[in-house]
Amino acid sequence: MSHINTPYKPQYSEEEINELLSWFDKHSFEGSIDLGKGEKVLDLKKAIGGLTHIAKNYNQNTNFSGQIHTLFHLRDELIRQGRAEE
Repeated sequence: MSHINTPYKPQYSEEEINELLSWFDKHSFEGSIDLGKGEKVLDLKKAIGGLTHIAKNYNQNTNFSGQIHTLFHLRDELIRQGRAEE
């Protein structure tokens, strides 16, 4: 299953969230990443920690769908840039 360019949704299913969190549990990242279009994450470990906390605890709250989508985008870019495998 290709994860590149996961589309934004106002709410993600429990299955999608669990798959995403499982993926991040299997990987460890340090340093920074340039996501393009003026977006840069300077501390991957801290950003992933904060975003996975939100995804675990607030995934049914649509107010946090933007942060959860950022986590999907971050995963997609790490794969696209060759820093991780699907």
